[in-house]
Amino acid sequence: ERWERARTLVEGSLQGIVILDEENCCVFANAALAHILGYDHAQELVGRKLYESITPRDQSRLLRYRQARQQGEPFPNRYELQVIRKDGTLCWLSVCSSSLEWEGQPARMATVLDITEQKQLEQELISLSAQEQRRLGQELHDGLGQLLTGAALVSRMLADQLTGEQHPEATEAVQVADWVHQALVTTHDVAHGLYPEALASQGLGRALESLAVQSERLFGLTCKFIGDIPDDLMTATAALHLYRIAQEAVTQIPS
Repeated sequence: ERWERARTLVEGSLQGIVILDEENCCVFANAALAHILGYDHAQELVGRKLYESITPRDQSRLLRYRQARQQGEPFPNRYELQVIRKDGTLCWLSVCSSSLEWEGQPARMATVLDITEQKQLEQELISLSAQEQRRLGQELHDGLGQLLTGAALVSRMLADQLTGEQHPEATEAVQVADWVHQALVTTHDVAHGLYPEALASQGLGRALESLAVQSERLFGLTCKFIGDIPDDLMTATAALHLYRIAQEAVTQIPS
């Protein structure tokens, strides 16, 4: 009777709940899980190997977790993964799993939350952030950078002229020209940091090559990029974030 009451509560839960046997075959699923995965009835899931609905990348990860569990090694009980719904669309799930017995046999129970909308919002925010960084970088490069380039040229010409005439203010003019040049270099570095020019025009591979050359020059260390990156299979946002990871890694080396 207690089990039947518990079963009723589980079946009516807003969280998806599934119990898998040792062969990863579904022996129980509630209505919430069926809804998340796009099925009309929970019974449609019973007998299925839901592992096959998980994307290949996450299948490999779960296989490692399972091997760790079988060998008595630590493994995460909470994780996120992508699965393929009945209609072929993808959804993101947050999963919390634990061990139990089902009809006298060892099994795994998982509670599941659909976090697809949350993930989509996160991706939109990341994309908007990348777009804003690119816009600011271009404005600094094309706007302020161009103005400083002109100012640097004029100030240098003026400094050279005053120096040639041995004018009393020649020293100050040279100092001003140096300051303008430093401001131009700083503006260029900030613009490049917000959105690397090579990344926008030549792809991630060339941008990482440029980062390696720049790192050698700035930090006096040996830095090489070796790799073949398929830029046509990567979004601009993903490329930017991979570049940021490499940039952060190189920056941390000297310290």
